[in-house]
Amino acid sequence: MFTVGSTERQARIPVTSALVLIALLVAYALSVAAVYQVFDEYRMLGNWLARPGAIPRDEIRALRQDIGGRIIARTIASAVILLCTLCTLWLQQRQLAVRRTLDHVKLLAHNILASLDDGVITTDQQGTITSINSAAVRLLGIDSDCIGRAIAHISSADVPLEAMSACVTEKKAPVSDRELTLDRAGRVRRLVASALELRDKRGATLGAVIHLRDVTERMLMKEQMWRMEQFASLSTLASGLHHEIKNPITALSIHVQLLEEQLRCAGDAGPAVRVIDVLKAEVRRLNVTLDSFRNFANLQHLNLKEVDAQEVLANLARLIDPQATRQGVRLELVQPSEPLPRLAIDSEKIQQALLNLILNALEAMPAGGDLSLSAAVEDGALRLVVRDSGPGIPPEIQDHIFRPYFSTKGNGTGIGLSLAEKLIRQHRGRLDFRTGSGGTSFRITLPLKMPHGSADGS
Repeated sequence: MFTVGSTERQARIPVTSALVLIALLVAYALSVAAVYQVFDEYRMLGNWLARPGAIPRDEIRALRQDIGGRIIARTIASAVILLCTLCTLWLQQRQLAVRRTLDHVKLLAHNILASLDDGVITTDQQGTITSINSAAVRLLGIDSDCIGRAIAHISSADVPLEAMSACVTEKKAPVSDRELTLDRAGRVRRLVASALELRDKRGATLGAVIHLRDVTERMLMKEQMWRMEQFASLSTLASGLHHEIKNPITALSIHVQLLEEQLRCAGDAGPAVRVIDVLKAEVRRLNVTLDSFRNFANLQHLNLKEVDAQEVLANLARLIDPQATRQGVRLELVQPSEPLPRLAIDSEKIQQALLNLILNALEAMPAGGDLSLSAAVEDGALRLVVRDSGPGIPPEIQDHIFRPYFSTKGNGTGIGLSLAEKLIRQHRGRLDFRTGSGGTSFRITLPLKMPHGSADGS
């Protein structure tokens, strides 16, 4: 609520208006008395003309007194009318000043609300929208001409604004920090909504005020930081496991080889040798699994060099083109509209992250489709996009795709996307996605300048 500084002076305006009205009534009474005197003089002059002879001195003296009184009355009435005119002009100036102050306060309030990153919507007691700022229009993806309409026009199952407004105005129960998920054009936004009573300075309820905060970036950052903490814990665990398991596996592998040689020297090529072959294969698989877990969990040192991001995409396009052709996938390398700045990154790790995304995209299109790779500078950062025309990611698994060892494929390890995100996070970047029935696009956002402390992988 905004308080106007001139409120007390506005309260005196009705008193001043009453004084002006009284003065006008006095001026009116004096004017009536003056008119009555004119009629009396007119009657006296008529009597003088009707009778011959000299005019008595008493009557002339009375007429002179009447004229003097009329002059005084007219003078007072004129002064009162002039004073009332000046007071009226003064009141008009005060009213204009008050109106300008109110307009200034309204403009200030409008500018403050328009400058907020949070959405603010106000309604009356009937649920009609009385104001909405630009942030709420942007967050909800609605038209700004909804003022004067019922809030039900902009309410939905995802964002139940009508229910929140009714809860405040009808039940007098505030709504605090309700988490909402809003899907607009395949982009999921997370909002925190609150609703309170809108009251005047006397405490009377005018309606409801709804506050919307976009916490998408904060939640993504929180989840990514949580995963990076997991990576740090896994790194310590992986080092210990690798040391404790690698040595027994190495010893087991050596003894299996010795046993195989002894059996072959003894001329026994029967079932025992086939069992040895199975043991060797399983030992190799354990070694591969152990090494992949260590590589995945460790926060590796970044070898930063300035490279051309478009050249990185071109190398990957040449690498993946034969497999895409075999699957009937049309591969497109989108050329940027303007030259891209050279970026200080670890090109091998970025290529590894991009390759994981590309392989996932190819697996999503076993019967063919479209795959595009693009790079562009947007909002002061470099964006690398891998877009496919597959069926999209099912909603029930969208929150789990970056979790380690989560996979929907029978032969998948479940670390491809989580490893890609880890490598991007080590570059102080962000990996997100948009998905729908028309396909999925993964976006890598990298800062144009690597912040201090990133090269060591921390």
